Amino acid sequence: MKRSAPMRRWYSAAIGCTVGQIVKSLVFVFPRPDDSLEPVLCLVSGPNRVDLARLAAVSGEPDIRRASANEARELTGFTIGGIPPIGHGRAVRVVMDDGG
Repeated sequence: MKRSAPMRRWYSAAIGCTVGQIVKSLVFVFPRPDDSLEPVLCLVSGPNRVDLARLAAVSGEPDIRRASANEARELTGFTIGGIPPIGHGRAVRVVMDDGG
């Protein structure tokens, strides 16, 4: 299920919080020297978007990109829309926004 702005508003109202208090777990990937993919989990405040150029600068990975649905599932064990911010079966690098 796609998590659109109206859905985020619905979820925030349902649990009694603001949209900014909802965290999105977004998976990005970059190639390792052996051509496998390394995931980076971005925890982003509900209304915010990931600036890919800024993520590349912060992570030091110029070839970072958003993971495909299949890549996200293969690397995290979860499907898009259900990727948790914690509790992964492997170590995953995490980058968080400041919520602002």
